[in-house]
Amino acid sequence: VGINDEIPLPVRSTDNSLVLAFNGEIYNYKELRKKMSSSGQSFITQTDTEVLFKGLSLDGLDFLDRAQGMWSFAFVDHSRRTIKLASRKTKGCGLPWRRLPSECQHKVA
Repeated sequence: VGINDEIPLPVRSTDNSLVLAFNGEIYNYKELRKKMSSSGQSFITQTDTEVLFKGLSLDGLDFLDRAQGMWSFAFVDHSRRTIKLASRKTKGCGLPWRRLPSECQHKVA
């Protein structure tokens, strides 16, 4: 938990098809990591960010039903051409966003 050099942000899959920009804390990430490890997932860090990344990669937004904490993130899947934004905050403004006019939008390659 916390910002450190253990995992660079944003987090990317080895083929760069998945990208996670994350701010927050997953309180029960150790429990989730243990369950995921017992199901065959391997981890290279001890961070809640990697647990969130793997959970979203495997289960999509359904993973959030098991996660406890507060966060805001953007999860990009280039192969599906999707961006998922999510926010769960106990206090504060959450995740502000706005749609740009079509002439300002760029296509993802």
